[in-house]
Amino acid sequence: MSYENKILVLTFTGTLVLALAYLYLKDFLYTKTTGRPASQRYRDRVARWNRPLTRTKYLSVSLLFGLATLLSAWRVGVVSTEAGAG
Repeated sequence: MSYENKILVLTFTGTLVLALAYLYLKDFLYTKTTGRPASQRYRDRVARWNRPLTRTKYLSVSLLFGLATLLSAWRVGVVSTEAGAG
């Protein structure tokens, strides 16, 4: 096995070990602090995602998407103008 392949294998292995350690620690701390099983953390997150939006949150998300759309349209206009000017 070449040196580059060894580094690649070690990098992927190290990444996997770090991810598993992080997940274990996160589940362990959740269980210790709340006294509930770690699977409940996912159910809580899904419940938060599915609850109705408040008026403030709805307006802020709408404003964010509107600004992103306008910025994207402006950027496309600037790029097409620069391409045509050359």
